[in-house]
Amino acid sequence: MKKDESPCQSSYIAINTKKGRDYPGFQSLSDKTHYVHINGILYLWALLKILELAPNVKRIRIIPSQHIKLGNVVQSLCRDNHIEITAGCQHPEYSSKHHHPRNKRYFEHQAFLKGLAGKQKKLFDELIRFKIKAALMTARYFCLNGEDFVPQRLIAKQFGFKERRQDFISMKIIAILYYLDPSIEAGKMSKRYAGIIKRAVKKQRQAIEDKRQRQETQRLTQDRLNPFGLDELPAGLPKRLYELFFRLLKARQVGRLSALKDQDFRAHRVICLRFDLEQPQPRIFRTLKETAHAMGYRKRQNVHPYEERALQFLGIRR
Repeated sequence: MKKDESPCQSSYIAINTKKGRDYPGFQSLSDKTHYVHINGILYLWALLKILELAPNVKRIRIIPSQHIKLGNVVQSLCRDNHIEITAGCQHPEYSSKHHHPRNKRYFEHQAFLKGLAGKQKKLFDELIRFKIKAALMTARYFCLNGEDFVPQRLIAKQFGFKERRQDFISMKIIAILYYLDPSIEAGKMSKRYAGIIKRAVKKQRQAIEDKRQRQETQRLTQDRLNPFGLDELPAGLPKRLYELFFRLLKARQVGRLSALKDQDFRAHRVICLRFDLEQPQPRIFRTLKETAHAMGYRKRQNVHPYEERALQFLGIRR
């Protein structure tokens, strides 16, 4: 007997365990039943009921997506009762080996994704660009790039999950659809995961914007350093002190810093140590505390007045 062929109807019974313990199909079981097909999960309670009502059953066939999820207790009980367990579909045309989706909603969702436009398309393209795994799985599952159809259990394997995580993959795919269109029906877990995706996207956007601003600041800073013959800012210089540093460079260039040295040696020493202005190429920025230690003082308060006097003499406001 081939895997997807059914025996004669007298010895063949199909059971849908998704409909619970009171499913009418159980009433059709008898001692003449040798072959049972399970649509859904072969729960332990279902197996015990089959053994009770059909003691001569020899073979139980389970749909492929659930066959890989069989528990050890169920497998052991089947072995003890000499029952063969196989994987297959009640209707051969539904078998995954034919590479055809079975879910009617599949085609609705596929048409939705292929017809994305405007803001929705930008959102989905952004997810793909950010390499959000759930979006990549969604694109693969709905064959958006012309691939052959594969079931979710194989999608799971392709993206590094266990095949039995099919429900987990389905939740992520629905979450992507819900993220693109909140009117799409979705469960609590999918809605929650859509929120996680939204926060991840926001974080990625911020990282890109920060990088862009850093590059722009670096470009503008280099343009301002060139007139002073400098290649880079002192290491550790806070962004809030960039403007102050450029004013000090200008003061050094026009000779005001030399005049400060003649007028107030300690104030000159503090400002030069803090911004490393005695070097042709300033290399390091010092905090007030580090500047105090370099001058032999214990506290930052000891050098702060000298810095204020230096800035006042140079005509620089913070």
